[in-house]
Amino acid sequence: MTITEQIAKNIIKKLIKGEDYRIEVVALINAEFLQFAIDFFKRIVDAKLKSKDITIDWYKKEFLNPELIARDIAINSGLNKKTIHNMFNSSTKEIVIYAANEHYDALYKTKTVKNIVIMNSNKNILFLFTYFNLL
Repeated sequence: MTITEQIAKNIIKKLIKGEDYRIEVVALINAEFLQFAIDFFKRIVDAKLKSKDITIDWYKKEFLNPELIARDIAINSGLNKKTIHNMFNSSTKEIVIYAANEHYDALYKTKTVKNIVIMNSNKNILFLFTYFNLL
């Protein structure tokens, strides 16, 4: 049983017993985010092990790939589907791909997206930090 399955089971038990289940919802959100972060870094490490350069173009090709599901494309661009739907009155995959690419390009062009790559002396450990400079 995965962590999210266990948490969902705990939520159902608490609902049936009439207990407060909100802490379980927070735990579920945390577990999903942790899994997202692990998967994200796995893809980066995998690329480095295959001797690929981690660049803005690589990130865009890998993480804004039209073959991904729309939700992932949106999140990887720094948006979510609800925001895209509010902006375009639609959140079809085609609209999500368009909005994600436009948003990502706008962030890159305004120098809002910055990348820091740190490797050890053997260049086999990679840490990639993407952050948004809001000042």
